[in-house]
Amino acid sequence: MASVVITAFALILSSFVMGLTGFGFAMAAISIMSLIAPLKNIIAFIFPYNVVMNVFLILRLHRHISLKRVYVQLLCFFPGAVIGSYFLINWPDDVLKMFVGITLILFCLVSSKRPLSSVASPRNVWAGLSGFAGGILGGALYMPGPPVIMYHAATQKDRFLFTVELQLFFLLGNVLLLIPYTGMDLFSLGGLKQNLFYLPCVCIGFISGLLVFKSVPNHLFGKITTLLIGALGVGIFLRAAVQG
Repeated sequence: MASVVITAFALILSSFVMGLTGFGFAMAAISIMSLIAPLKNIIAFIFPYNVVMNVFLILRLHRHISLKRVYVQLLCFFPGAVIGSYFLINWPDDVLKMFVGITLILFCLVSSKRPLSSVASPRNVWAGLSGFAGGILGGALYMPGPPVIMYHAATQKDRFLFTVELQLFFLLGNVLLLIPYTGMDLFSLGGLKQNLFYLPCVCIGFISGLLVFKSVPNHLFGKITTLLIGALGVGIFLRAAVQG
């Protein structure tokens, strides 16, 4: 019973975060559900939810879609995802989680001291590096967001365009992740049945996040984004340190 409550809470909170900020679903869900389940099981469980929300947000903001903003990242994403998948298979969970936690904390500190407003040329180099790093984190822990978010936060000031660029990258990145993840036999019919059982929790959280998103001004949105990433980073790092 406790696992059902924790799972429901994790899905409501993480889907709310996704609706509000356009990212953070996997980070929030994994950081909470890691209390009750192995990492591989969590990834397989939340993967379908994440894809569906990616598609919904892209359709909602489809007028702003521009593949040229993410294609370099995607080209570099797949080789990183292959490397990350190797880590997922062979490295201990606590090591991977501590690495992600440190990454999120560093991002929060950098953002709070010096707002990310521009990236020096050549941008394609930075885009490629962020995509490759995102691939490693995506393959290893299904958290490709931090380096990708840092790049788009540095190059995109409009929060609507920021959201749709992230969703386009994450959706296509999920398609690429299907290749190594399927090879690892992560998905099953039983997992999809579980997805249907918890679907109302995701709908409640996601719709609530979308409603709040409309009323949050740009400057406050940026602060919420930074604080969210920092809080998740601290939580993941401390949990991994205790478990290790």
